[in-house]
Amino acid sequence: MHTIAPMRTTPLRFAGILIASVLTFLHSSASAGSQTNWQKIDEQDGIVAYSRDVPGSAILAFRGDGDIAAPIAKVASILIDIERGPEWMDSLIDAHPVRRISDVEYVEYDHFGTPFPLAHRDFVFAAKLELLPQSKQIVLRFHSVDDPQAPKTGYVRGELIQSSFMLTSLDHGTRTHMVADIQTDPKGWIPAFIANMVQRSWPVSTIASLRKQAKKANVVENARLKQALVDAGYYQ
Repeated sequence: MHTIAPMRTTPLRFAGILIASVLTFLHSSASAGSQTNWQKIDEQDGIVAYSRDVPGSAILAFRGDGDIAAPIAKVASILIDIERGPEWMDSLIDAHPVRRISDVEYVEYDHFGTPFPLAHRDFVFAAKLELLPQSKQIVLRFHSVDDPQAPKTGYVRGELIQSSFMLTSLDHGTRTHMVADIQTDPKGWIPAFIANMVQRSWPVSTIASLRKQAKKANVVENARLKQALVDAGYYQ
């Protein structure tokens, strides 16, 4: 496997009212493709949104399901491009790696702005990328961690309980199907029912934003990731 640039997740939009948080939760690749217990809550422009209860938690999980008119390498490259995350992630102010665990795993710090008088939120999370060559898929997984190298701040530290992006190559590599899941707790004084209410927009807005980003002429495929996919037989 070639070294792959740091991976990145998408933020949770609090609709310009409450808070924006970063996306992610740790799911198995099997569960990322399952619809068990998911309830449809919205559909726009071919993007279907779902939610489900999580046992033992007042915070709902959310899922988006839709296609992106771009090759899988390009979509994955957008997700792992830390520096350009603010172009499509709402309220993202700062994002940088904390430490690298391996070529495909690392810990990241993200800082999100929020409307006054709410305190800003930040997140420290582990990220991991997996290639599934037999099914022509890429899975990105994320979850919050406590890391001694993470910066100390006065912000409210949210919890990215679990998140994943499953990408499937379609139509001979010309399009990508995405299933994006998230369960995240903004922490602080925000009640769970309000967090759930405003997070309903995350599935549609996330995939819609990725579609727009993929259309930009200056968004290119990560060379190391593309070579890893070629080596793994994604383009055979």
